[in-house]
Amino acid sequence: MGEAARLAAAPPPQHLIVEQTGPKPKNKGRKPEEITAAALLAAQSLGCGQPAAAAASASATRPEAAEKVDISNLSSAEITVPEAKIGRVIGPGGKNLRTITEKTGVTRIDTSGGVFSITGPPDAVVAAEAALNELINRGFTSLAFEGFQEGFVMVHPSALPDVIGKMGGIIQAIKKGCGVEIDIPQEAKGAPGAPRQPNAKPVKVTLAGSAEGVEEAKEVINSIPM
Repeated sequence: MGEAARLAAAPPPQHLIVEQTGPKPKNKGRKPEEITAAALLAAQSLGCGQPAAAAASASATRPEAAEKVDISNLSSAEITVPEAKIGRVIGPGGKNLRTITEKTGVTRIDTSGGVFSITGPPDAVVAAEAALNELINRGFTSLAFEGFQEGFVMVHPSALPDVIGKMGGIIQAIKKGCGVEIDIPQEAKGAPGAPRQPNAKPVKVTLAGSAEGVEEAKEVINSIPM
C-alpha cells in the first residue's frame, strides 16, 4: 500500500473529530436497505414507481373508483299511467317500484307525472313493463308474491257489502291477514247505500297471492254469512 492510500484509510486524528450536538438523524441505527425499503413503500403508496398496469389496478380497487356500467346493452321503455292509478302503481313509499326493480333487474324506473321510464337490460325492461301493466289493469303484480297463484270465489252481489265491510274494514283485514290481493268488479259493487238485488247473478271475486294465502282467503270469504 502506498503512503497516500495508507493515510486515506487511517482514521482522522482525535482533534479533528467534531461531535454532533444537534438532533440525531431519524434514520440512525437503521440499515441502508431498511431505509430504502421504507422509502420505496412510501413512494408506492402514492402511486410512484409502479408500472402503468399496476397503478391502474390499484386505482380500480380503491373504494372511490366508480363501477362502470355497460350502456351498450341497455334498453328503455315508457308507459303512460292514468292519473287516477299513479299512486297504486308506485305503491306506499315507492314499494311497488322497488319490488319491480329488484325482481326484474332493471337499472332504474323514473317517473315524470304519469310517464314511467324504464331503463335496463332488454329482458329486464320487458318484465318490468309487464309488471307495471299488471298494476295498472289489475291493481297488483305477480312479482310481489312467492309461488304466485290466482283463485276466485263466486259471491252474490247482495253479499258483497258483508265481504267488503264498513269502510272496507273486512276486506282489508282479509288482504292483510292472508297476504293476498282481492279484486271485486267495480260494476258489481254498486253505489253506496243502493238496495240489494236478490235476483242478480253471482260475481267472480278474484284472489291473487301465494298458493297458501289464496286458499286461506277463500276459506275466510266462504265462512262469512251471506
